[in-house]
Amino acid sequence: MKLKIAILSLALFGSVAMADSVMAKNMTSKGSVTGYSGFSLSLRTQGGRVSSYSLGDIQMVQVDGMDEFNAAEKLYHEKKYADAIEKYEGAASSARDYYKELIRDRRYSALQISGRTASAIKQWAAMAKKAKYSSASLKLVPSTFSPKGNQENTSAIAAIDKEISRHREADKTFKESIRPFVRTLLNLKLAIARHDGNTKAKLEAAKAIQLFDKAPEDPEGPKRPTDPNGSQKPISSVYNTMDAWGMTFDAGNYDKLITELPTVYPGLKEPHRSGALLMLGRAHLARYAKTNNKKDLLDAGLNFLSVSIESYDSPYAPESLYRLAEVNTILKNPVAAQAILKNLVTTYSYQKRNPWVIKAKAKLGQ
Repeated sequence: MKLKIAILSLALFGSVAMADSVMAKNMTSKGSVTGYSGFSLSLRTQGGRVSSYSLGDIQMVQVDGMDEFNAAEKLYHEKKYADAIEKYEGAASSARDYYKELIRDRRYSALQISGRTASAIKQWAAMAKKAKYSSASLKLVPSTFSPKGNQENTSAIAAIDKEISRHREADKTFKESIRPFVRTLLNLKLAIARHDGNTKAKLEAAKAIQLFDKAPEDPEGPKRPTDPNGSQKPISSVYNTMDAWGMTFDAGNYDKLITELPTVYPGLKEPHRSGALLMLGRAHLARYAKTNNKKDLLDAGLNFLSVSIESYDSPYAPESLYRLAEVNTILKNPVAAQAILKNLVTTYSYQKRNPWVIKAKAKLGQ
């Protein structure tokens, strides 16, 4: 039986050229490229088996007879991205069918990994549109940025703003089909602004995300927070002090915290990440009290806002909202401060012993 299957396989596939290859996850497979769609490349091997490789996993592709594309791929693999991009452009002009799309997407990979973020955003937006904003296309959002202070980051943020404005309806809302894409763009803007240290853009992105995320209320309300080991903790013991989570805060060390925490929190898991962001906000607020530097006040507000938006079910979210209200009060924006306190009381109403809910109610005269 095995011999018959082998002979049948040879009869079906023996005449097909097996000169193509795909390198992914440091392994090279040889066969014949049979298609590319949905950001996935198909390769049929000698035995007739078809394997799929996602764009994000591909390290290099070689296709028999496509010399310019093959040269571009080798340059990409050698991390000579600028030369690869130029070669891809030449290869695309003569490519047909799905190969043209493959070359376009590989060129995009070279753009984004080389830090040409503004150009990468424009091409990614076009790719996402053609894919009807599928989840697969959104996962390919640029993730590599230019070094801090590089003009490319400013251009990238401007490209994002332009792309968002293109999709905004007359009443400043977005079609339901486009909302995941716009939300991804806002996340990208926030990530680039944080990377670049652009406080103004960070605040813009964070506020835009807060306005964008007006989802229907969950009838069950936010989930109660758990401790790092997954067990439920009494609300009072969780919220009375950050020390319960193995974190301490000394206002006298705010300079050290402000320097060190940004290098630590991105690698933390919840709830430690949101706890570290809260600490960072508190440190900026403490330094503002000493120096009266408005930038520290704005940075404090941004960190509190980030916790309340990105980690609403974190044990640190209620305090972050309360302190965000304090920041708005200092900025002489009492309407916003009141709205934030009301949101705190409403969102965490089930946490009746939460000290920050109690304090918010007192501020509101409830």
